[in-house]
Amino acid sequence: MEQGVNRESVQKAIELLRDHGERVSRRNVRRLTGGGMSTVHKLMSELEALDSLRELAPKDGISDALQKMILQEIGEQVKHATKKYQEQMGEGEVRERELLEALSDTESVIQNQATELEAVKAQAEEFKKEAATAQAVSEETIYRFEKTVIELHEERKQQNELIEKLKVDLAKAEQRAERSEESASNAESTIARLHDDVQKLQKTNLEIEKRAAASAQKSSDLREALGKAEKRIKFLEIASSGK
Repeated sequence: MEQGVNRESVQKAIELLRDHGERVSRRNVRRLTGGGMSTVHKLMSELEALDSLRELAPKDGISDALQKMILQEIGEQVKHATKKYQEQMGEGEVRERELLEALSDTESVIQNQATELEAVKAQAEEFKKEAATAQAVSEETIYRFEKTVIELHEERKQQNELIEKLKVDLAKAEQRAERSEESASNAESTIARLHDDVQKLQKTNLEIEKRAAASAQKSSDLREALGKAEKRIKFLEIASSGK
């Protein structure tokens, strides 16, 4: 029997559990007494057998020999029960190890999932930042587009005003062109008349030139005749003075 664990300590643990209203189980008793589970089970089985024996015993008690025989029988039954319990405990320990291994695997899976979850959270946070940046860029782009549209509308308005002004100027120019066409028509008539006058002047000038040429010829003939006459006069003068 393990040191410090005996029938009295187990009995005190049972009474303490009952006083506190807790369940009297092998594990709860072992929690108070310590020691191995097989030892606690053996001692509790003996105490339970003694309690049953006291309930069945006559009021005047039983002899020591009978009590010894009963205790020996109880001891054999306790040994058998303890062996069976140890086998069950062995199976329980195997099952417990399996459960612990499964729990360890589960904890490993949980840890891996927690790590993956942290990675997903970090990635989600990164996506969130990228989305915020993309939204800011989109808002800035939309603002520039809206500003450009407003500027284009203003420019279109100015172009329309310019077109209207050009239409007015064109109408005025067409009116001036119509007046210019009338002036051009009058100018053409004047030019035609001037052409006629020029042709007439050219004819007159030609006649004048002809008359001038004829006059020049006559003048030349006259000068030649005059020269001959002067020579004749001088000859006559010389001849007259010689006589």
